[in-house]
Amino acid sequence: MSQGNPVSWRIAVSLCRAVIVLIVAATAVGAGDGTGFQRPPPPPPPSGEPVYWCPMHPDIRGRDGDKCPVCGMALVRAEAANYRAYLLDFETVPHVLRAHQKARVRFYVREPRTHAIVRRFELVHERVFHLFVVSQDLEYFVHIHPTLHPDGSLEVDVEVPRPGVYQMIADFLPAGGAPQLVQKSFVTAGYAGSLLAMAHLAPDDADKVVGDTRVKLIMPEPLRGPRAAGHL
Repeated sequence: MSQGNPVSWRIAVSLCRAVIVLIVAATAVGAGDGTGFQRPPPPPPPSGEPVYWCPMHPDIRGRDGDKCPVCGMALVRAEAANYRAYLLDFETVPHVLRAHQKARVRFYVREPRTHAIVRRFELVHERVFHLFVVSQDLEYFVHIHPTLHPDGSLEVDVEVPRPGVYQMIADFLPAGGAPQLVQKSFVTAGYAGSLLAMAHLAPDDADKVVGDTRVKLIMPEPLRGPRAAGHL
């Protein structure tokens, strides 16, 4: 588990996904023309043939065996997609979570119309389920991957550093569905603060280095917190 810089959880999740794409793209220059530019996406298949798409970039379409020119992932067959929001149930063992105590979190994804448990998921960045756990004060951030069982349950151990309110943000792609980003919350034992308290954000636009890859954030205006900007 690891902590992250204090930025809004919405921004944190978006930046995390964007940084993953940037890192993958930066290490896959060979897919381009040698100048750092990516090849254009493969042409769509003729009408009537199966359609394959990128789980991370659904606008990229192609044929079986093609790879996404943006992130390098193999395209998967696009079934008749269900664009409704899927349901996400979860339970914890023990029922009440405590700081510094490991707990098991179990998720079930349900189909939006029949409420049947989903047992098949598409791989997105080599995983079927990405889980982000973020504290309300934004001082704690972790990205983990639950294990999928044959009955459709997904389980992972979670241990938080202190009492408080936490957000769990689930990122997954059900087979035959559209990409899902679902948020759930929990409050630990021993927390007596406000459930609506806002985090105090501080600008952090310095370059980030992961291994031998450097990521630079370029914005048209200075990065500001919600108090200075007036909104998120």
